[in-house]
Amino acid sequence: MSADKSVKLVVVGDAFVGKTSLIFAYTQQKFIEDYEPTVFQNYSASVILDRRKVNLNLFDTTGSTQEKLVRLRTLSYPQADVVLLCFSLVDPLSLDSCRRRWIPEIRRHTQAPVLLVGIKEDLVERAPLDKRVDRKQALRIAHELDAAWD
Repeated sequence: MSADKSVKLVVVGDAFVGKTSLIFAYTQQKFIEDYEPTVFQNYSASVILDRRKVNLNLFDTTGSTQEKLVRLRTLSYPQADVVLLCFSLVDPLSLDSCRRRWIPEIRRHTQAPVLLVGIKEDLVERAPLDKRVDRKQALRIAHELDAAWD
């Protein structure tokens, strides 16, 4: 197996979209039931990719608009290898926020590739139709933002 490689992933998106739950489920194999606002937290995980160990350093950031917390969040962007831009599949405004708020902030601080990530898929079937994000719309916005879509 080849030498280790480290990858820095910065996870951003509006408050309440599920960023921390996504990271915690991936790194700890547990689901967080209760919401606790994140200011800034780091997680790590290792994966094998092409017979090479890759250390993932995940930077969980706040979705807050408070100026002090925005400044703290922007410190996570330098040297980012990838930015995971998260939105809730049951909150269309969070997808719109990706275009209005997040891409401008991301591009002011890094040119790292952006992966648009829809979260809370488990809630889509129970959500009213007007609260569901249309997948075609998400794909269109990903294309518009020059972001990969997952």
